[in-house]
Amino acid sequence: MLKFSTARTALAVAFTFVSLAGTVPALAQNTTPELGKEVAAVKRYLATPQMKSALEFVEKQIAEPADVIQDWLGVCNALGPSHDEIFRARQIYKMFRIYGLEQVYIDDLNNVIAIRPGVGKGPKVVLNAHHDNVPIWPKEQPANAFVRDGRVYCPAAGDDIPGVVQLFTVLRAMQEAKIQTQGDVWFVTFSGEETGSPGALHFAHRQPRDAALLHALRAKRRRPARRRSTLAPARSGCTRTCAHSYSHRGVGSEARLPALREAG
Repeated sequence: MLKFSTARTALAVAFTFVSLAGTVPALAQNTTPELGKEVAAVKRYLATPQMKSALEFVEKQIAEPADVIQDWLGVCNALGPSHDEIFRARQIYKMFRIYGLEQVYIDDLNNVIAIRPGVGKGPKVVLNAHHDNVPIWPKEQPANAFVRDGRVYCPAAGDDIPGVVQLFTVLRAMQEAKIQTQGDVWFVTFSGEETGSPGALHFAHRQPRDAALLHALRAKRRRPARRRSTLAPARSGCTRTCAHSYSHRGVGSEARLPALREAG
């Protein structure tokens, strides 16, 4: 069960790493981290007006989750079976663009990469989730996601669509609070995690090529042509509704909000 209180902790940790990107390079270079200095740096950045503003935004989304649920349902309704995730990848691409990022592309294995540029020369921070689901149904199958009694119902509602939606929320909070990082922040959703993680491996192996593409995106500010994947659709080994299945509690039973009824 993933409640929004759990999301609050995860988002706070993500914000901390993002805000520290490039600001304390000496700590990152130490082979033996000085824990006291790192904790002090975290506390210092959590106390900044920008971080407080971002966390206030997150708290508001937790209290009034209609926008988060709408994002959740939108990703649910674009099915993404492993190795055939293009519908879901396009939906995620669209949402990153709507939330203000210009440097967004889909690679040749249906990973979605979105970059929020930093203002200096700090290290790159990658926040990631996976967006594929166990390939029980073809991508053309209507999902018809819905909310009832505090639960989100759709294939893969709990694995890992909540992670994708958290990336959206982190990005929205950063934009709302006008957080500026020294290094670039990459928001990446991977394909194929349910069938061996080829998307994550592909992403890791082609970083020099991605860096070159990033420079091209910055220069031209256009979406690159997407190359066709050479992978064939995978066959599912599932003969029943698998553990990654159909419903997921997105809001705790104690938080039956009017927004849920509207979303349903």
